[in-house]
Amino acid sequence: MAGRTNYSEGREAIVDEMVASIRQIRDHLGRENLAGIGVVVPGFIRLGDGVIANSNNLADLEGFPIRDRLEDSLETTVILENDANAAALGKNGWAPARMWTTWFF
Repeated sequence: MAGRTNYSEGREAIVDEMVASIRQIRDHLGRENLAGIGVVVPGFIRLGDGVIANSNNLADLEGFPIRDRLEDSLETTVILENDANAAALGKNGWAPARMWTTWFF
């Protein structure tokens, strides 16, 4: 799968491309095999709100309810996490991750 997002088109284009890419993977693997989506971003996030608070790399998505938008569009649970925290969880063998055979990182 390959895609290219034109960031100059704004956050709606970015989110639409994310949704389309995730749907393509989900359809290939089967919806019944999707436990949820993890979205990892550089910068500061407000976990409770599911919002990117500050990210130099994703400034267009700051303050946007990306978690809720993805959950609504994909009809599944979405977890938003900081990249460093997610890497630490993965590196340390996050116990719940061991039950899944397929990971995209």
